[in-house]
Amino acid sequence: MALLAAVVVLTTLVSSLAGCATPMPQVVEKIVTQVVKETVIVKGTPQVVEKKVTKVVEVEKVVTATPTPVPGPTGEIVEL
Repeated sequence: MALLAAVVVLTTLVSSLAGCATPMPQVVEKIVTQVVKETVIVKGTPQVVEKKVTKVVEVEKVVTATPTPVPGPTGEIVEL
């Protein structure tokens, strides 16, 4: 019986410590395409040139969970 209690306590401690682990940052890649209009002077006359520019943008974000509000004893929502 003592062995079972020790296993239950150990399992509870390990699971609670695993829940407190620091979140790993996630790298988010996004491809951005934009049309750029540019005025260029060719042989003395201005001309509008359109270029399509594509760029891969990498952003590193740390995602953290937001705790859900818990209703208090009077029924109102209390933020923790």
